[in-house]
Amino acid sequence: MSTTTPQPTKGQAAAVVWFARAHGRRWRMELNIAWSEACASVRATYRAELQQLRNDTRFGPLWLRRVKLADMEAIVDAPPAAETPAAAAQAEREGVRRSYEESARRLARQDRARGTHAGTWRESLTETDAEADAAVAQLLADAAGRVSPH
Repeated sequence: MSTTTPQPTKGQAAAVVWFARAHGRRWRMELNIAWSEACASVRATYRAELQQLRNDTRFGPLWLRRVKLADMEAIVDAPPAAETPAAAAQAEREGVRRSYEESARRLARQDRARGTHAGTWRESLTETDAEADAAVAQLLADAAGRVSPH
């Protein structure tokens, strides 16, 4: 696809490909008609994506006349962007943070259900969500000191 032509999202491109395959050679005309009817005749699975294309000023009827189905198929079939090492490390840190948070919330719920406070970091925890959130934040802060940023 040329750099001057705007690119829809992968989901929007998939909707265009589905519509084109479902309507054959006249898919552009049929999509233009569907857009004029607010996509009322379009299957619900792709209605939102097709309407987003229609409402986006970069797309719409003029774009529809120029777009090639092969370009939409290329967007749909494109592999995900390669992950950089920094992005991979950030994703790993985020996963560790989420894991700690989920564990802390689970343990806090279990302790409240039992009426016990097994861990020292939770000794001051009471029944309120705000205090439970503060306890989770403290656990995350403690864990952040132990997780290597690399």
